[in-house]
Amino acid sequence: EIKDVKYINRATKGVYELGSVFKTFTVAAGLETKKIEPNTFFKNLPKKIICGKRTIEEYDNKIPKNLSAEQILIRSSNIGSVKIAQMVGEKKLKNFYKTLELFDKITFELEEIGKPLPIKWGKCTLETASYGHGVTTTVLQLAKAYSTLVNGGYKINPTLIKNKFKNKKKEQIISKKTSNYIKNI
Repeated sequence: EIKDVKYINRATKGVYELGSVFKTFTVAAGLETKKIEPNTFFKNLPKKIICGKRTIEEYDNKIPKNLSAEQILIRSSNIGSVKIAQMVGEKKLKNFYKTLELFDKITFELEEIGKPLPIKWGKCTLETASYGHGVTTTVLQLAKAYSTLVNGGYKINPTLIKNKFKNKKKEQIISKKTSNYIKNI
C-alpha cells in the first residue's frame, strides 16, 4: 500500500487547477450557446480588469486589444475569455462544465480516482473560471472533456478494457458544429 503522495497516480487521482486549458471550454460554451461565432470580434479589450478585489490581467502585454473569439483562444487571452464567459452567463457556463462532467468524480477501473473540489460560485467565479482559475479537475477528466469536444460532441467513457463500450449507443452532448469549430481552432 503506497501512502506517500509523491507516488499517487497523477492522471486519475491528482486534482489540479489546470488554468488556461479551460479557455477552450469557455469558447466552446460561447459557441454552443450561440453567443459567439469563431469570427465574433472583440474590440478594445483592456489589458486588465478589476473584479471585486481582484485584478485580472493578460499574462502577456503583447496580446492585441482587438481579437476574434478564435484569436482569443489561440493567443490564450484571459480578458477575452472573461468577456466570452460574461456573454454566456454563469448559469450556462456552469451547465456547460457539468455537461462535460468536469465537476464529478470520474468512473474508471482504477481505485485511485480524484474528486474535483467543489466550487463556491461567488462574485468573480464566472470570470476566473473562464480561464481555469478556481476550478479543479483531474488530468483524465480533462482528456475526456477535450476528446468529447473534438470527436463530434459524443460523450467519452474512458476505460482500460478493450471494447467495453463497443455496443453502447453514442450520446451526443455537444453539437457537431461546436465540435468542428473547436477542432479547427
